[in-house]
Amino acid sequence: MDTSETPFDPNNNTSTMDADSTTGRRKVRGDSRGVGTDKLIQANGSRPLGGVEIKPENNAPTGVNSSRMKSEIGTIVRNYAPLDVEKWADISESDKVFMMEKLQEKFIIDFTQDHVKKAIEGKMAARYRDHRNKCHKHFKKYPTIALAKQNPYKHVSDQKQWDWLCDRFASEKFQARHTGQAPGQIELFKLMHWTSQNGWINQEAEASYEKMLELQKQPVPEGGQALKEAEICVQVLGSRSGYIKGLGHGPRPPSSSSKSTHKSHREIELENELKATRELLQSQETRIQHQQSQIAQLASFVSEMRQHMHIPGSSSRSSSPSDDTPLMDS
Repeated sequence: MDTSETPFDPNNNTSTMDADSTTGRRKVRGDSRGVGTDKLIQANGSRPLGGVEIKPENNAPTGVNSSRMKSEIGTIVRNYAPLDVEKWADISESDKVFMMEKLQEKFIIDFTQDHVKKAIEGKMAARYRDHRNKCHKHFKKYPTIALAKQNPYKHVSDQKQWDWLCDRFASEKFQARHTGQAPGQIELFKLMHWTSQNGWINQEAEASYEKMLELQKQPVPEGGQALKEAEICVQVLGSRSGYIKGLGHGPRPPSSSSKSTHKSHREIELENELKATRELLQSQETRIQHQQSQIAQLASFVSEMRQHMHIPGSSSRSSSPSDDTPLMDS
């Protein structure tokens, strides 16, 4: 129920925001149960309350008791609106009439006027959406559908309707509409081996699904990588060339050359460390070869310089004429 539409009611002791004198903390108001309204009806001789008007131009209740009516609409919807339908529009007309009659038991309201009926039904539809959204939030608190079914939302008393709602929240159609994405391979396995009418096709399929969820939730080691859904499916279900067992030819398993598929997180981590060490050694070897090449070039350069700086016999003999040179006549 939208609490913004329900002002604080000092007469309703189930919906309070007073300070807690023992803890000093501010109490948070929960969903109203209409106790304050019931007290006013008793004080009115058990007659429905007036003070509510719905004008065509407003399309909503107004008046001194309008807030009480809005609150009561939320209570009636939570208590009587069926949950095992796709949406408000799918609720039968007889169920809607019944809820309007419940509202008439507490408030003077004329449903023979079309705009009145339309306005109230619009409020009921809005409260119904709020209720379903809260049910969905509660459903998402649990890691598996089985656990969610074992812990119904506090305002859902019919177990069969809660089971139906959980199945809907987990369906491919609902997931695709609310996330914009189709379900992953693990949820696809569930959709292929489980139905809302008959449950799991066998215990082995259910055990495999639970095992895959456990692996998916395992913490990732520091420096490691989380297992992909395809890897989890192969690890739990096994595979043959071209497809994963239990999932057919749709999702392909990881390449058979991948050695990490059937290994533990620690083995994968050690393999990554070994790969990094090999890359480091290769880099160092390349660097050493480059340095050796530079040293060889430098040695060659020094040798050439020495040859240019010292030419044998170039300075050991005098530049004077030889004694054997004959003298010329004067």
